[in-house]
Amino acid sequence: MAEGENNEPEVEKNISENKENGSENENNELKDVEDNSDNIETKAESEETEAESEETEAESEETEAEVLDNNKGGDITNKYEVEGNITYEKQSIKYKFVPPVSGLYRFDISELRDNAKVYINIYNELNEIVKEKRVGNDEGVTVSGMNAGEKYTIEVEQWDGKSNYSMKIGYQNPTIDVSGVQIIIGAISYVDQVNVYEFVPPVSGLYRFDMSELYDNAKVVICVYNRLNETVKKGTVGNGEGITVEEMNAGEKYTVEVEQWSGISSYNVIVGYQNPEVDISNTQSISGNISYLDQENNYMFIPLNNGTYKFEVSELQDGATVKVKFFNRLHEKIKERVVENGESIEIENINAGEQYMIKVMQWHGKSDYILKYELSEE
Repeated sequence: MAEGENNEPEVEKNISENKENGSENENNELKDVEDNSDNIETKAESEETEAESEETEAESEETEAEVLDNNKGGDITNKYEVEGNITYEKQSIKYKFVPPVSGLYRFDISELRDNAKVYINIYNELNEIVKEKRVGNDEGVTVSGMNAGEKYTIEVEQWDGKSNYSMKIGYQNPTIDVSGVQIIIGAISYVDQVNVYEFVPPVSGLYRFDMSELYDNAKVVICVYNRLNETVKKGTVGNGEGITVEEMNAGEKYTVEVEQWSGISSYNVIVGYQNPEVDISNTQSISGNISYLDQENNYMFIPLNNGTYKFEVSELQDGATVKVKFFNRLHEKIKERVVENGESIEIENINAGEQYMIKVMQWHGKSDYILKYELSEE
């Protein structure tokens, strides 16, 4: 019994020592975990610092690539003019250029001195030559069909002499929808420039595109294409001139282009619209207006009686005259006549209930008018 009693304190002591050892082991394990966690965080921070350093280096390289150098080139995207310097034989200055809009671009060289000449070479992303041309002062190269977002290389290469130079870039303007617009405001600022417009006629018939506000005897070419890109009408015009396009279809999309021909100028294009056809069967008098060259106003007429009808045009102003044309239901012309103010045209053998068409067409001048008719003989 005495021996058993003496052993109990030793057992308790061992248990206490084991507990203490276990606690120390747990503390050591926690410390190891904390140390590992610190190591992981330190490694992550190190990797993040390295990534930031690489990103900074990349940004630095990109910035360096975009910096323009008069002797080496650089990125000229969205720039309109850059300076360069040819100082030695066969020198090549290369520029990166990404068009913002697909279409036609112009690269003009100026400020060359002592009759120096250079080559302008244009390469696409595949390093294929797109256009090349040897140019002197105030000359350049036009490149059509450049693709938006594609990277091009513009190379200015020494050919004859050494000189500073300035290179101006002419950009393709975005295509503008001018449907319903009566005055299109635009500008020609470089050689070969082409401004593109979309136009959807609201009514089938005849339309007019007149150029105004051209100055310094500048001229442009107006081209109209249908949805198949076929040429409908084309004409070279100066200030106050234009083109007439017959039989444009309502709802069909057309392309109208204004192309530089000679000179540089801002401009307005005044659009003359086809008026809707008007039924005058139940009214013997109707007012109208001639506001542009070649205009045609169409009237449908179904007579109540057989006989001869007289159509008179009045209220014409400033010596204006119009041509009146009369068609049957097969659109065969029955009669036509140019009339002045107060004059008329008589149509015989009109059949009651049959559909006819009367055209009042611009002939000389522009004016309001009144068209009236009466049955003059049954």
